[in-house]
Amino acid sequence: EAPHAPDLNFQELENEVNLIGQDFRIVISKTTGLINQFFFRNQAIFHQGPKPNFWRAPTDNDLGNLMPFRLAMWEKASQEQVLKDFKIVDKNTHQIRLEVVWVLPAVQSKFKMEYRIEASGNLSLKGTLIPGKEKMPELARFGFRMELIEDFNQLNWYGRGPHENYPDRKTSAFIRQYESTVEAQAHSYIRPQETGYKTDVRWMSLSQNKGEKILFKS
Repeated sequence: EAPHAPDLNFQELENEVNLIGQDFRIVISKTTGLINQFFFRNQAIFHQGPKPNFWRAPTDNDLGNLMPFRLAMWEKASQEQVLKDFKIVDKNTHQIRLEVVWVLPAVQSKFKMEYRIEASGNLSLKGTLIPGKEKMPELARFGFRMELIEDFNQLNWYGRGPHENYPDRKTSAFIRQYESTVEAQAHSYIRPQETGYKTDVRWMSLSQNKGEKILFKS
């Protein structure tokens, strides 16, 4: 029989929610809807928690179809998000589910995110874009943006590599497991632009030299 994970403790304060497990503590702001703090074994993991993101740095190819101008509203939607609702959907000693909704004025839409935090320390995110009535151009990107502490500089992934690749340029990038560093993903293009992108990634991890690791799955 698998060992039982210690109970997940929940504290709701005026402006934040605290979730405390055996080795971790997560603080979610009730005023922004974002994770303010994530501690694992008393060490900070995030500088800024996962935030809905619809933008990426344009490449030279994007300039040809005026992407930075056509899709500028999605960059603004990534920057301007107004919290509309914050509620606790489910709460027990094994997991907590929270639902957060933001209004995106730049695209007259909403974004709903569900947090699921388990007693084991697993954090799951589910994001849903709720479009408004106005027709909008294609998304530049759909996902989350976060900032980790700089110690997590070792990169490991299962997907296409080792060089950067895109949906229309990936034949030479074979699917397998790769190891590298975060620093090695940057390329000094003459015109600064997106760099280090990988496609068909099943999972990736970021780790420290001393061994602590964060695993991402999608």
